[in-house]
Amino acid sequence: MPGPSNHGQRNKAHNHGKHQSKHTSKLHKTGTRGGGVLKKIGKANLGVGNKRERLIRAKQARDANKRMVSYEKKLEKMAPKVVAVMTCDGGDYDASDLRDFLGKFVNSCERRKELANEGFVVAEKLFHAPNLPQTVRVELHDHRFQIMLVDHGHKLAALEAIKSADVLVCVASAHSKKEEKYDPPNEQLVESTMPTLRAQGLPPTVVALRNSMKVSPSERNAARKLGMRIATEEILSVPKDRVKSQSVDTEQEMKMLVRMVCEQRAQAPAWRTQRPYIISELSTIEPISEHLSNLVVEGYVRGCGVSANQLFHVPGVGDFPLEKVELIEERVTKRHNTKNKSSNSKSISDLEMGKVRQEALETFVPDPEKREPVVRENKPPNDVEYDEDAHDARLEHLKWEDEEKKKVMMRLKPKGWSDYQASWLPRDESDDEGSLFEEEDEEDADQGDFIREEDAKMNDDDDNDDTDGGGDGGGGNERTTKTTTMTISTGKGTTNQNENNGDEEMMTMDDHEEGDIEYDSDEEEQEHWDGDLQGDISSDDDEETLKNLLEASKDSAKRARLRALEDENFQYPDEVEFPEDVEARRRFAKYKGLKSFRTSPWDPKENLPRDYARAFALASYKRLGKRSKEYLETTMDLDVGSYVRLTIKGIPTVCLENLLDPQSSTFYSSKIPSSVQLQVGDAGGLGGGVGQPWRGWTGGAGALVVSGLLRHESRMTVMHFGVQKRKEYTDPVPSKHSMWWHVGFRREKAKAIFSHDGLNADKFKFERFLPPRVPAMASLFMPITFGPAPVLGFSEKIGAGGAIQTALVCSGNVRAANPDRIALKRVVLTGFPFRTHKHKGVIRYMFFNAEDVKFFSPLELWTKYGRRGKITDALGTHGHMKCLFNGVILQHDTVCVTMFKRMFPKLERHQHNATNQNSEIELENRMHDRREFEQTGDKMQMY
Repeated sequence: MPGPSNHGQRNKAHNHGKHQSKHTSKLHKTGTRGGGVLKKIGKANLGVGNKRERLIRAKQARDANKRMVSYEKKLEKMAPKVVAVMTCDGGDYDASDLRDFLGKFVNSCERRKELANEGFVVAEKLFHAPNLPQTVRVELHDHRFQIMLVDHGHKLAALEAIKSADVLVCVASAHSKKEEKYDPPNEQLVESTMPTLRAQGLPPTVVALRNSMKVSPSERNAARKLGMRIATEEILSVPKDRVKSQSVDTEQEMKMLVRMVCEQRAQAPAWRTQRPYIISELSTIEPISEHLSNLVVEGYVRGCGVSANQLFHVPGVGDFPLEKVELIEERVTKRHNTKNKSSNSKSISDLEMGKVRQEALETFVPDPEKREPVVRENKPPNDVEYDEDAHDARLEHLKWEDEEKKKVMMRLKPKGWSDYQASWLPRDESDDEGSLFEEEDEEDADQGDFIREEDAKMNDDDDNDDTDGGGDGGGGNERTTKTTTMTISTGKGTTNQNENNGDEEMMTMDDHEEGDIEYDSDEEEQEHWDGDLQGDISSDDDEETLKNLLEASKDSAKRARLRALEDENFQYPDEVEFPEDVEARRRFAKYKGLKSFRTSPWDPKENLPRDYARAFALASYKRLGKRSKEYLETTMDLDVGSYVRLTIKGIPTVCLENLLDPQSSTFYSSKIPSSVQLQVGDAGGLGGGVGQPWRGWTGGAGALVVSGLLRHESRMTVMHFGVQKRKEYTDPVPSKHSMWWHVGFRREKAKAIFSHDGLNADKFKFERFLPPRVPAMASLFMPITFGPAPVLGFSEKIGAGGAIQTALVCSGNVRAANPDRIALKRVVLTGFPFRTHKHKGVIRYMFFNAEDVKFFSPLELWTKYGRRGKITDALGTHGHMKCLFNGVILQHDTVCVTMFKRMFPKLERHQHNATNQNSEIELENRMHDRREFEQTGDKMQMY
């Protein structure tokens, strides 16, 4: 179309009508432009060229597609198809109907009459050991099935079955419309298990309808439709056109179901095809030392080929190297072994049942030069020479500061008062001779979180239990705050408890984070908890009942406190307040002012915590993932479908015993093993490999699936997951809340921070709580995982006797690995007009001394009625300040100022070396904070 003229006129192009022009027709036939040669075209340009060339290319595309489909079918039959069987009916998990269905289903797979009872034997094995899959032959279709039970009573076990399943068979019942009432679906299945499975992703599904023969022939079709509707809409919650159904009341219909399962084909998800994984059919423990053992796993190689130089992930434990990979004979072949007719059926049965150990046909051992290094945490070179004398001097000085601070707090706090209540009392200048960073402890105290008192103070109050009144009163200046304070009423008075471990060690109300109080023993925990027990407690109640009631009371108070914080954050977003005796320039020493959140610069390498030195940084996450996948394709030792015996070496024996114990998915280990038993090393070392801090549970249940890792996937970095809170989970989820994260086949426990999920930005707003119905970004310390991969987040709760309760909190996928992603916490300080005159005003209650007013004078003011302004001068000595605005300021307006601080995820460490290692880290962090405060200057900097 001609361009516009100087007068803005645009002329219409010539309309060639329904036919092409000669130039376009010639270009379509020859594929040349300006007399050039024919260009190389791909599958998308099959229509380019003359007729003969188009036909040739179309035939080539068809042949390539046929070869691809044939290869996929061949690849599919090399390893047995994993068939997950789940019942949709109400009642118990081990119902007789499901046993009967499994027996008939397996019998329909076999053609030989002498094996008519094999199906019921397989069904008994599945119910006796639901964690072990059973392999059966389908000789009629030249196929094999590996059957796994989906225990809808335990969602984590069901999740592991769905992760590796190729087909899901749901057993449902047909219902007649004349039935006034039928058994409702299992409540656990509908409300807990199915949302978890849908978040992971359901494989191709087939609904097997039973009991339709009990209905009259005239209503049989309607009963099947009703049963199908109940299974798809009320239980599976998937459209009907995506689910196939088949009646299984007769033997012929059961064979049609077997054929339907054999022909069910779907492309496997990418996260399963780009890594090798093995579903354990037989697993044993081989001790190699007093505390270490080898894990021997037998199974088929799935996903992609396996290499002996790879690291393998043991779920919930860590990443470990291979000692050897052995290619062995399959226990269940596609057809019965008829070559050796002299061998009786018993010896074959022993081989299939795993009672006979096969000899290795071929063995592969790792190459010392090519094997993947066992690395988790980074060890940066220490450029500064370590000065032991200076370190001891700094450590003694910090200890002296802590002692002085305790003396000041003991002198100021009246008897029966908590640290939080005492922090509001006015102090003299002589009382501020404590630690330089006392305001950080005040930051914890002023947020209304539970404060834990010292043992000595608790013992001093034992003699006055009956005489001390409520300590909720008190003198000193009080001002109305929007901060919700949780109080626990006891016979001794009202006490607020909080873990006073600093800004990085706990969750404050300012940060809207949760601080888990850790005690050395149950007695100490019970001693420090003074909450009211729910219900009446009689003297006849035993100790276990009292302990259960205590746990319930603490959990209820904790949930109520978090819910109150979440509601307050929704009503007053990012607004905080602090006691009057705390200087704002000390309290907010780590914060900065930004003129524009979008355009103002923020150095991603500035003031990083020491934990970031342990994380690896990637130059290009996508490019490194692509190269790692290409490298695995060139170094495979065994292809998909090979039946192998893996020997994973150097795993702590106590972890393996818990992993292979069927009861480990229900109860925590009674005692956390020592560092000697776990063989804890530096930089995340665990036995002969690397792993997360192990506390007595592997974070999952069900079948054992060990998965291979790509290059560099054992190295720790800051991972980012795009997640969204599940609508079924209604409890608040604060940032830095410890959760179990399922990333593909991997399981790790970590503390994530949540931030806004946006595009085309270099800074993102920190979220104090995981927002509902809104996508968010979770950032946490975890080993590298190259996407795509699904992500599920589970909360963990330990009940009475170590019972484990989990709930699905969020779901999403892997986004990236980038330690430089900036999440900024926004803090808003509010003040109120004292006197106003047009666009001028005197503001109070934002600061409480003149020095703070001068320090924060560079910050820009804004009001909730849309005015902008600045601080011109301090008025008096009590924090009043003169301000100038761009419009008329109203008397009922609220004046605000905004500051930002970068937030970092928290690293989970082994508890055993926390005494030595963490003290060094805390020392360096506190000395870094001291230097940072000393360099702040007289006024806050604006960026």
